[in-house]
Amino acid sequence: MVKQLLFTGCIFFLAFACQSDENSASLPIASNNLPSQVVAGTYFLSEVLVEKSADRNAEARNLVNETEHYNGTRIIIDQNKSITYIKNCPVVNGNDTQPSSVIMEGIWEVKSQNRESAMIMATCKDEEGSDLNMMFYKEGDKLYLKYAIADFPDHNISGKPCYSTGKVDYIFTKEYTML
Repeated sequence: MVKQLLFTGCIFFLAFACQSDENSASLPIASNNLPSQVVAGTYFLSEVLVEKSADRNAEARNLVNETEHYNGTRIIIDQNKSITYIKNCPVVNGNDTQPSSVIMEGIWEVKSQNRESAMIMATCKDEEGSDLNMMFYKEGDKLYLKYAIADFPDHNISGKPCYSTGKVDYIFTKEYTML
């Protein structure tokens, strides 16, 4: 009787374990198997969101709409696992803000993923040559870089430029080119 149950169990296991799952994810679940072409591309900065207003009329939360100093900020992610972050931003200089540009280069890898999104770790050299680790969240054609606490350009009560500290979300949008 026991042999018959064991034999029936093995047949049952083989019958169902070898079936393919038509509803399985189209992307592999193992973090290092995400196809590079899914992540690779050029992502342009589309929004810099802060948790409190940073303009004189207390309306805006998107700093990209406040100054042209963010223009041209982009992240280039190559299929060969290299990353280039061209960061253009305003820097407070006395009673004015000045444009600043930094180019950081490094490597990237997928740390976790599911069917619609991925966490991407990038390690770049900052302007002093130190390693800078950044964790990006990718969903669709958007790439998110979020800081719980960061400095961002603002204006004080008298309207002079200064830095404020708070939550800052950088949102990049993938650029698609026509062949």
